[in-house]
Amino acid sequence: MANKLQKGMQDFGIKQALKYLEKDPEENIPKLMEMVDRFAPQGWYEGQRNMIRKVIQEKGNWYELILRLYELDPGVEKLSSRTLFLMQV
Repeated sequence: MANKLQKGMQDFGIKQALKYLEKDPEENIPKLMEMVDRFAPQGWYEGQRNMIRKVIQEKGNWYELILRLYELDPGVEKLSSRTLFLMQV
């Protein structure tokens, strides 16, 4: 039961985060990363978070690729971003 509740809360949190990103990806990506850093347990996926933060700060090719996901058809974009995000959890 606890695992089911935890999974449900994670799914809800992910969906809310993706909705937040959809509103204004360029402005909200760094804000969401700050929230993740603030609330994530110490050491939790630290290497991955450092790399994502670096990509956001450098605003290079990987960042442009992330932003282009949000230029896709809304249905494709939602499926793509949720699939990529859920693969990491």
